[in-house]
Amino acid sequence: MWEECDCLMRVRIWTGGVLVCCMAFVMLIVNWNSDKQALLIPQVTPIEESKTIDTEGTSDQQSFVASVREEAFDYNQISADEGVNIRLDSDPMLLGNYVSTLIPKRDETITFFFKEPMNRSSVEQALLTKNSKDDSRFYPQLLMHWSSDRQLHVKALIVQTKAELYHSFNLITFGALTQKGVKLTSGSFTGTIGELNQLWKVSSDGSQKKQLTSFQVPYWIEALGQSDTTFLLIRSLGYCQCDRESAKFTTVYDAANQTQTAYPVDIQIVQSYRGSGSFVADRRGFFYELSSKNAIDFPKRESAVTFNLPYYIHGASFSKDGRSLILLTGKEDQTHDFTMRIVPLDPKQGQETVIQTKLQGKLHENEANGHILPLTFNDDGKKVYFTLRGENGIEVRYVYDWKKGSVESWNPPIDPMNWAGFQTSSDGRFRIYANGGLYDGDLPLKNSFIGWHEGFWIPNTHEFVANNLSKINAETLIVIPNEKVKLPTESMLLKVSKDAKWYYMSTSGQIK
Repeated sequence: MWEECDCLMRVRIWTGGVLVCCMAFVMLIVNWNSDKQALLIPQVTPIEESKTIDTEGTSDQQSFVASVREEAFDYNQISADEGVNIRLDSDPMLLGNYVSTLIPKRDETITFFFKEPMNRSSVEQALLTKNSKDDSRFYPQLLMHWSSDRQLHVKALIVQTKAELYHSFNLITFGALTQKGVKLTSGSFTGTIGELNQLWKVSSDGSQKKQLTSFQVPYWIEALGQSDTTFLLIRSLGYCQCDRESAKFTTVYDAANQTQTAYPVDIQIVQSYRGSGSFVADRRGFFYELSSKNAIDFPKRESAVTFNLPYYIHGASFSKDGRSLILLTGKEDQTHDFTMRIVPLDPKQGQETVIQTKLQGKLHENEANGHILPLTFNDDGKKVYFTLRGENGIEVRYVYDWKKGSVESWNPPIDPMNWAGFQTSSDGRFRIYANGGLYDGDLPLKNSFIGWHEGFWIPNTHEFVANNLSKINAETLIVIPNEKVKLPTESMLLKVSKDAKWYYMSTSGQIK
């Protein structure tokens, strides 16, 4: 998946001949001493027409050299096994030995920080390799400048390429040599052209459409909490077009004030938490574990509450009224007999309450990769619903009654082999189940509307709005089609405002 890189070099014939001969001799000795190690290096096909760039040759190169300089960097943070950290300069928090992320179609600068002084030509040769078998790669021209033997700046000229959406370019340092002759076995940056999603709001009657953002990087946008105007902007540090989980770089965006709060990669923002008892619960609707110095020292807002609890958290959710956390707890390696607890966000509101111990069932797993998932509680204000996994994959279903203060078995009208997730209308009367359609209480309605669960109940109504902005009236079972708003194919309904007047949406296209 890599495109050809047109690199220029001015070489004086006599001097170049001597240098080439010397380098050939040195490389012969190095290769003779490292045959066994070389077997560990992935085989790549060099681009025959690519050459090392003359740092003084072109106007583009001269401008690039003038724009960069050596930076102060803590090289001790690079492990000896990795040997290199790579940073996307347009988003400096995207830093690591392996970085793969979505980028816009624009020129990008990437900086390589090496633990040891490097053999420069071997690094450049590694970066100018080509995988000729992959048609989805493109190969931008690269401008390179060494500000020291441990710091290399690379500019990828992406705009001038014919790269299409979801095409990628890759820069690797596998096989590059330190000045002591040690070969690197890691170090990779992949940039994949992504869509520029923007946040929109559309009036419920379809008469008004307003684009709220003009983001210049490809964020995945998620609704956050119960506020109308807070959202998560997410970039992956290990993006792939697959089900693999990876670290994410997350920004909290306040659409009302147009402010962004970026959290470092080692602070993983989640809306369903599983981790140690030392964590932050932010009333805006998210959690993060206090697992690093960065997380501990990161400035806390007034909305953030720090917890240091003496047990492992297997699931944490905010109560609907926002006053408490609902927790499933135990030991880190515990697989059954969990404990449910209610913990006030404000200690003045009371003490922790143990609701029930020895809850039967195991935690659910991600079907794609087998990773254990945090348990999520669904609180409708009167009752809290949650499920664990029993034998043979069936769901073990529970309901907690806020008034009774007790947990009981829950028997929804859904086959126990299927997920019983649902959304409920504001008054709790109607539900739409992901695997069961529309219900009035426990009564299935004549037209079940299976497949309509990707949407939201409009507050204080019995209408459900789907992702395409069509609506169901649960009382009359009448479908109200969307005839006023033209949505791009890749559009997503994120939330409905509390006053039911606005729909917030994410799309890379234009809403008309």
